[in-house]
Amino acid sequence: MAYQCEMDVYVLTDDAKDWFHQFTLATLQCWTCGMIRLDPTTVERGGVDAALNIVLARCLEMGVSPSSNIAQRTLTEILHSLSAKFAASEEPHLLRLEQRFPAFRTARDERRALGSADGARRGALPPPARLHG
Repeated sequence: MAYQCEMDVYVLTDDAKDWFHQFTLATLQCWTCGMIRLDPTTVERGGVDAALNIVLARCLEMGVSPSSNIAQRTLTEILHSLSAKFAASEEPHLLRLEQRFPAFRTARDERRALGSADGARRGALPPPARLHG
C-alpha cells in the first residue's frame, strides 16, 4: 500500500534490555528496586547457611519488578513522539492525495468528524510529542 501511495516505509526495532541501565533512580525510588538473595559466595562454596543479601542498584536492572514497567512506558513515549513526527511529515503528502482522490478526502473528512465527536484524533495531526530533547 505504501508503494502505491509513493510513501516510504520505516521499520524500527529495539530491545529495552539494551538501555535499562541508563535509567538512574531517584533516592526516593530505591525502595521499589531492592532485591533479596542468598549470598552468592557462600552458595558457590556449597554452604547451607548462606545469609540473605540485599542488592540495591541505583539504576534499573533486569528482573527487578518496576524495571519492565518503566522501560515499557518510556518506549511508549518514544513511539508517540515518532508517530507525531511521521504524521507531520506525511500530512503534505496526504493533502495532495486528498486533492487527487475525492473519495479519500471524503473518508478523511469523515474520520476527522468522528474524531471531533469522540475526542480521538483520526485523520489529523497527532498531539505534539511529550518528550523533550
